[in-house]
Amino acid sequence: MKRDTDAPHLARNSRKGTSLGLRLTLAVALIAAAGLTVSAVVHYLRERQSQISILLNHHEEQVQMLILARSAIPDNRAFSTYVNRVCDKMHQDFAPGYHVLVLNHDNTVLVNAVEHSGPEVTKALMAARDRRGVVPIGSRELSYVMATDKSGTRYLIGQYCDPIQKALEAEILRRVLIAVLIEGALVAVILLVVKRWVLSPLGELSRAESQWSRRDFSARARASGPKEFRALANDFNSMTAEIEHTEHLRHAELERAQQIQKDLLPATLPPMPGLEVTGLFRPVESVAGDLYDVFPLADGCTGISIVDVAGHGISAALLTGVVKMSIQHRVAECRDLSEVIRLVNQDLMRCSGQGVFVTACVGIWNPADRTWTYVAAGHLAGVLMCRGDADTLFSTGALLGVMADAEWETEVLALHDADRVLLFTDGVSSAGEPVDPMGPEGILRILREAPSEPLARQMTLILEDALRRSSLSPVSRDDITMVEFEVLPGTQPGQFHAV
Repeated sequence: MKRDTDAPHLARNSRKGTSLGLRLTLAVALIAAAGLTVSAVVHYLRERQSQISILLNHHEEQVQMLILARSAIPDNRAFSTYVNRVCDKMHQDFAPGYHVLVLNHDNTVLVNAVEHSGPEVTKALMAARDRRGVVPIGSRELSYVMATDKSGTRYLIGQYCDPIQKALEAEILRRVLIAVLIEGALVAVILLVVKRWVLSPLGELSRAESQWSRRDFSARARASGPKEFRALANDFNSMTAEIEHTEHLRHAELERAQQIQKDLLPATLPPMPGLEVTGLFRPVESVAGDLYDVFPLADGCTGISIVDVAGHGISAALLTGVVKMSIQHRVAECRDLSEVIRLVNQDLMRCSGQGVFVTACVGIWNPADRTWTYVAAGHLAGVLMCRGDADTLFSTGALLGVMADAEWETEVLALHDADRVLLFTDGVSSAGEPVDPMGPEGILRILREAPSEPLARQMTLILEDALRRSSLSPVSRDDITMVEFEVLPGTQPGQFHAV
């Protein structure tokens, strides 16, 4: 079963590790891609500048050749023929898109040799003012060089940069493909390293932490990875070992406290004349802030009490023991229950601090006159069942621990054969709050539907309904305690039973 319980946590740990691995891989990939992209852009710009510079230098050489040719060929027609042949030769040796423009000193066109270019190039060259450069023409770029001889004749050579651009694009594509391969290999290596040296140690710590968060303090993390992770795992293991030891001690103390509280409950009692008593005690934790008590008195009477300390757990359990012993001691000293509860209130306020509140119902069964005398401090005095019907008995005074000079009234009920009285704590009546509270009405309904059921059966029905209601409520459950007695015919001896 533990394996099934651990499965969701292990799955979450696996998802956490996978998510972290993906994030790290993505981060590495993005960093590598950014670095390679910057490198490619820088290379592209540098290479383009170099190639453009080479191209312009080549144009410079060609211009100087034209100037020399012009000095050797003064005839305009012969010079134009020569330039066209040169332009055609350039087309064969280099690339299409060459353009040679020669302008007289008066800016008239002497030669306009075109090779796979158009009037837009002529226009761009005639508008050029710098000695050399690159100008845009539509979506393309044109490199050009301009020189002037002694006679004022201008010589311009231009060429589209398409060959350079295509060569650079091919180079960039090659570099991108190489970069992708390098990046893939780099990411794989880094991921393997990260998985072994980061993800695995973190996953081990996360697994141990999940067990620890479910209070499984036996969890230990296997030390692995770099020394920092191993040190962290060792520290975690030392911490959990100390907590595990402390938890064992705490559980042992709780078990001792639980046994002590069980010992406070009545176990075996001598036969009680004319009375059958059954008690039920269900703490929500190991120990409870509720307690009931049934104790014989020297004159043949029987004392019955139920106590509910605000809260639950060890602190409340300690106080229930104090109140129980105080009630027994005071009832043995005095049969005036108003005085008894006043003295119990003083005992409580002497041994507890401010803000500690207790409700209690204390009663005495007298078999001689068949009466039930009780006082209820801030607590419903229970339910009286008589001839198949059930009615609520109300509180007779304030709860304990509030006012030192408070007073309580005493009520006396004359009971008959088969009459029953049920005492209960608010863990029963408030069960299901705020969704579907039981309340006193819910208890009365169950008792009226099963008036002749045995005492243990009636309390079991109430307990089952209280637990059902509590399971539907977002409010935490409270301790549940009940004690019920039935009047037997005559002085027939009765017994005490615990459910």
